[in-house]
Amino acid sequence: MSAGGRSLWPVGVRGAAAIVFLIFGVSKFVNHAAELSSFRHYPVPAPGTLVYAVGVIEISGGLLLAIGLLTRLTALALAADMLGAVVVSGLARWELVSLTLAPMLLAAMIILIRFGAGDWALDRHLAANMSRRCAAFLLIFSRSPSLETGDSRASSPTQ
Repeated sequence: MSAGGRSLWPVGVRGAAAIVFLIFGVSKFVNHAAELSSFRHYPVPAPGTLVYAVGVIEISGGLLLAIGLLTRLTALALAADMLGAVVVSGLARWELVSLTLAPMLLAAMIILIRFGAGDWALDRHLAANMSRRCAAFLLIFSRSPSLETGDSRASSPTQ
């Protein structure tokens, strides 16, 4: 799938993952008692605090993925979250969602780390603006004062 030669598949990966992370992140707050009960069975410190921390990571990560902002950094954090889910609740407790969905999300995060946000992302927009601003900055500050005024005497140190 492409538009004008540009690939749109990272956008689909990013969007699908964002939806899943938002749903599971919100669940950490809406169904807090059930989530806390699950976390108490895992070999983790401070399960009550960890439920909230994971919820914040998943919600903020899902939102950042949705708009395509800081995509690679966000995908790295969410990959760590999914690796934790696979190890702690998947391999240690054989929970189905952590053995099926979490590895798929981990793979999606690896794809986003490797290929970036794709089109329709704030990352792309900010990079384009930043490169224009850097170019303008360099152009402004690299000009010689003598070239600006057209005065050849300004460039000569003896006059």
